[in-house]
Amino acid sequence: MTALVRADGNVLVDREEALAAFHRLCRDPRERLLFVYGMAGQGKTTLLSHLVDTIAPAHGLTGNLLDLEHLTDFEASTADGIAFAGRALDAVARCFEMHSGTVLKEYRRSRGIAADTVRNFLTSVPRLRLRQRASRNSSISNVSISWEGHSDGCRLALLRDNELSRMTEALLRGVVDHRGELPPGARHVLCIDTSERLHFLDGSAADRADGGNGVRHWLVSDVLANLLDAWPGLAVVLAGREPLTPPAGHRAKQVRLDAWREHHTHTYLSAHGITAPTAARSVHQLSGGLPLWANVLAEICATAGSPASDLVLPTSAYEPDPMWTSRVLLSRLPEKRRRVVAAASVLRRIERDALVALLDVVDPAHAALAGRAAHVLEAAGDQGGEPHADGLSGNWFEDLCSYSFVHSQRTPSGGFEHRMHPLVRGAILSYLEREQTGLLRILHKAATRHHHARGNWMDALFHALSTGEDTAMATWKEQLDLALSRYDFSTSLRLVELVVSDDAGPATADRAQLMVEAHIAAGRIAFFQMRLDDAEISYRRARDMADERGDRVGAATALLHLAELSHRRLDVPKADEAVNDALILFEREHHVRGRAESLHRLGHLRLARMDIAGASQAAADSLVLFRAQGDALGQARALELLGHIRLGQADLAGAKEHIKNSLTLYDREEDLRGLASTLGLVADISLLQGFVAEATEAADRARSIYRQTGDAFREAGAVHIFGRVRLAAGDLLGAESDARVELSVHERTGNQLGQANALHLLGTVHLAAGRTDEAVQAALGARTRYEEVGNPLGAAHAVQLLGRVALGKCHEADAEPLFTQALDQYRRVGNPLGEADALYWRAMCEERLGRPADAVADAEAAADIYARLGGNRGLGESASLAARLHLAASRSDRAELRLRQARKAFRLIGDTEHERTAGGC
Repeated sequence: MTALVRADGNVLVDREEALAAFHRLCRDPRERLLFVYGMAGQGKTTLLSHLVDTIAPAHGLTGNLLDLEHLTDFEASTADGIAFAGRALDAVARCFEMHSGTVLKEYRRSRGIAADTVRNFLTSVPRLRLRQRASRNSSISNVSISWEGHSDGCRLALLRDNELSRMTEALLRGVVDHRGELPPGARHVLCIDTSERLHFLDGSAADRADGGNGVRHWLVSDVLANLLDAWPGLAVVLAGREPLTPPAGHRAKQVRLDAWREHHTHTYLSAHGITAPTAARSVHQLSGGLPLWANVLAEICATAGSPASDLVLPTSAYEPDPMWTSRVLLSRLPEKRRRVVAAASVLRRIERDALVALLDVVDPAHAALAGRAAHVLEAAGDQGGEPHADGLSGNWFEDLCSYSFVHSQRTPSGGFEHRMHPLVRGAILSYLEREQTGLLRILHKAATRHHHARGNWMDALFHALSTGEDTAMATWKEQLDLALSRYDFSTSLRLVELVVSDDAGPATADRAQLMVEAHIAAGRIAFFQMRLDDAEISYRRARDMADERGDRVGAATALLHLAELSHRRLDVPKADEAVNDALILFEREHHVRGRAESLHRLGHLRLARMDIAGASQAAADSLVLFRAQGDALGQARALELLGHIRLGQADLAGAKEHIKNSLTLYDREEDLRGLASTLGLVADISLLQGFVAEATEAADRARSIYRQTGDAFREAGAVHIFGRVRLAAGDLLGAESDARVELSVHERTGNQLGQANALHLLGTVHLAAGRTDEAVQAALGARTRYEEVGNPLGAAHAVQLLGRVALGKCHEADAEPLFTQALDQYRRVGNPLGEADALYWRAMCEERLGRPADAVADAEAAADIYARLGGNRGLGESASLAARLHLAASRSDRAELRLRQARKAFRLIGDTEHERTAGGC
């Protein structure tokens, strides 16, 4: 089936840009690499075939087409990843051999050795399990291998990578050795179709995102990069669903294929004898402008002998009419097969056992026949079968899957599953819903029972939702919240797909409400993964849908998440506006939990503006409402916020009490996000109190949770606290690494406040390592960013760091005014812990400048603040300084008092060395 047509004998419909790029590639020897990409159904295969068969020969070039889709779907075994790579390299080797007239013997020998080596390893270890987890669009996958025998997946991964490298090197060596045998000046074009199959060729070395819009891959970055250098006359065209990152040293042209506009569909249909403008418009809307499905619709009309006017019925612009469905789609099938197709359309994926279960409901005799046929086929392992009296042959399932509207796709386990195209599935479901509603509900209920009995809870939930059961909707929400709280994005996305994907969704339930909640959930997933633009799109879509149906609660919920997003982007006024709008909507609906959520978000925003009193009031009010609702997670989040506020007030004991209560609730509810976040706060408070071991323990536990939750580890706040803990423990290399990771994450997301925090940490690490120039640059960068985002507390931290650098360089005269400036800022924002730090460092300057009276006053003031707040490390250092100054002035009684205070503080945090040397005694 071709997705395109020659409109005038030379030009393919709406693909002039791609064709011009092909001609340029063939004419200009400097053009070596071209990427053609677009979603499925855009005609990429047709274009590559046209290039190889027509354009290349017209320019005197030879060409070959490497069909990776066919290779992975029909030729190579999924059990052995090296087979995929070997088949691809074989095809490349054959191209060179045909062009040069030689045989790459070394490569062939290396290929055989690699296959034998991996095969022997696989057969020598029992019970291998291969798991391939593909993304929703089957573009990128992660492949993991686990063993239940006497080895592990790491050995296989290393072995496979080694053999892959040997094969690649042998191929490239052979090309270099024999390139002199190529015809002089001859050029060759190698077309690879399609790049979405690339990940199946590279088992352990999965696709690597490079931070941009492309994807790097072994076949492109390693093989083709070196092949283009080794083979001077070679040009390469890759077609797939995503752009790829060009190999180093090579530039690549890129052509994106978009859906047809309506006049292009009309041009195509005219070649098929369908000339009515209304018919072309209907086909265009039904196919979504995809060439492949415009072709399918035209083919169906021609095959069924139905006039094109069948496509021009009142509702066909969005959904095939039941009359059109029955006449065009179902009429293509023998009458006794139609129940099978109707039952298959109900299923998310077409499975033999599930179909038998559904047919048993609508036609027991038919199901018994199908069941016997399935049993015989399973026992005999035979794909054939004689036709039965009613026209249903023994290979009825294979017959069903062979229809053009049923296609196969990869499953997460690496195999195939059969699905109907959304266009056809929607048409049949529409027909059933309008003409046989009772049958549709019966089929969904039967499918629910079948999948529930087999333990397929996701499929069972899908069919329960499709019957409109309230309990199913409640279960869906519960499971979604649970998956999100555990950072289980795979399950979360599958639950979202139950509602929003084109080939799924309830047939009779209140889908609109579920759609709003599903888009909000998709936004939350993107937000957790720091894909902020994607999150905003999902939230706004949810709000628009809620507004359309008059759902104030749904609209307010979407606004709250948009406020959280604006807060992350440091747009506090915009976040304030969204929260206030949400609060008004929740109050109109008397929605208590929504009011609690709004007050909670308001508390965060007031804290960001350093409105401590307002933040405390909002957090306390939200805690009362969450308790009234019996919402344990809400209470945990409110307590966590109160801990933040107390920490900002330097009330370390109060903060720790709130955080520990929050941690208990998160632990009980198994909320991993909350656990990791509060553990980070515990580590932060413990550091301020001087308990490095306790901070390290909390940080390590948080780290293990973030690693468990995958992308959530990119939450740079966690990396920041890890860096501070490592710095306190003297691990400067680890601290610097964490600071740089945090900085790179915030630079990618454009978070100025996060960048400032990372630079402040990096500057502190540089100062501890004696790199004063780098410390100054980092501190200046941090101060600039803090000032840009209007964060006076952060600016005070940066100024104090500059003072510490100056003090470390023995520039006391420069350092003192900086500490005084920081002290004033700490007092203005009401941060006594920062005030104590600034007093201590200023006292150090005053001592060196020969002003002992000022120095002892500042040191004692700092010690008193530290003692009140529970900052043991600071108390020990400032009291020790005060004791030394008193001793120098012969005030032994006061020196002894401060000395005992210092030693007690150091003893409390387990610092025996400083306890022994306190006061210089």
